[in-house]
Amino acid sequence: MKKVILWLCVLLISSAVGGMAITETLTVGLNAEITGGVPTVGASCVNAAQLAIEEINASGGLSVNGHQYDFDLQIKDNEDNADKAVEITKEFIQSRLLSSIRIIAMVGPNASRNAIPAAT
Repeated sequence: MKKVILWLCVLLISSAVGGMAITETLTVGLNAEITGGVPTVGASCVNAAQLAIEEINASGGLSVNGHQYDFDLQIKDNEDNADKAVEITKEFIQSRLLSSIRIIAMVGPNASRNAIPAAT
C-alpha cells in the first residue's frame, strides 16, 4: 500500500512539473532624462516603468501562444543630452545582435529635444 501511495505521489508531482510553462524574460530599455535639465520627468518615467513591470510580472506576466513571458527593465540615463540619447538608442538596438540581454522595446526619451534625434 505504501508503494502505491509513493508511486501516486511521484506521478502527481511529475505531471504537475511536466505541465509547467517555461517563463522567458523579455527586457525593455528605458532611455530617460534622469539627470540634467529635467530630472523630475526622468524620475517619473523610471517610477512608471518600474511600476508597470512589477504589476505585469505580479499578475503572471504575458502569455502569447502558450509561451509565458516576464519582463525586466534596463534603465539608462541620457543626461538630458541628445547625443547621449542617440548613443543609448544604438546600444539598445545593438543588444539585439550582440548581447545576452536583448532589448525588445525602448521607452523614451521623454523630451522631444532628445527623442527626435534618437528616432532618426
